Amino acid sequence: MDTEKRKALQRERTKRYRDKQKSVTLEGVTSKSVTETSNNVTQGVTQYPAIAEALIDPAKRAKLGRICYCLNHRGLGKEVRYGINGPSFDIVGELLHITEPD
Repeated sequence: MDTEKRKALQRERTKRYRDKQKSVTLEGVTSKSVTETSNNVTQGVTQYPAIAEALIDPAKRAKLGRICYCLNHRGLGKEVRYGINGPSFDIVGELLHITEPD
């Protein structure tokens, strides 16, 4: 491949990359992207934290109980979190104990 072709391909890649970067802004997604505005995607939908849904589901409660036991047994309960911004597993264990059905 000659040098001119390589340069032309690189210019095209750079142009596509810059156009893609311009479509996402701090306010949301512009009309160039898949959705027109970011607010329309979640409008009218109530979102609960994932831990709240896991505490209600009996199968997930059982799994969380086993995970909490293993992590706390190894001393890692305060280090590992449920999700990215979720509570640590020592707190999840306390939540499981507090919300235990009678």
